[in-house]
Amino acid sequence: MTQYEINVAIQTALDNLANSNRNLYDYWISKLYSNDGDYLNESAWNEDNASLIGIDVINNRSPHLSHITTTPMFDQLEFEAHHIPGAIQGRYKFSNGWSISVVSGLPGSGLYGNVTDNTYEVAIYRPNGNMTEDVIGWNTKEEVNAMMKVLVHL
Repeated sequence: MTQYEINVAIQTALDNLANSNRNLYDYWISKLYSNDGDYLNESAWNEDNASLIGIDVINNRSPHLSHITTTPMFDQLEFEAHHIPGAIQGRYKFSNGWSISVVSGLPGSGLYGNVTDNTYEVAIYRPNGNMTEDVIGWNTKEEVNAMMKVLVHL
């Protein structure tokens, strides 16, 4: 590839990351640009980095950069048996100290989520360990994802 083609490939990939994964976008901007927005150096704008950024765009995560935190999603919750029979619970603690607890139970369990229709009760905990005002009931997976996307940025 010519240097021009590499630059275009990197800029296109950055544009895609800006719309899909802000953490990865910020990481690559810090690697490729100085604080005032100028190129750091031509050596950073190379075919290897163009390829790595392309992988990040395709995966929307960075398997080769383990220190980069992508936005947690519902599928990252590790569910275990809840103390209420037939119920499940998944927890996730964010790097900023906030945490989320997601539970679902059988009809009549007293939980505000039903495993048979894939709805979930959510409790959100502040970094000091105190729960926010109340649980949020009857959420879909997509709604839990949306809450997690907000929590990671607090």
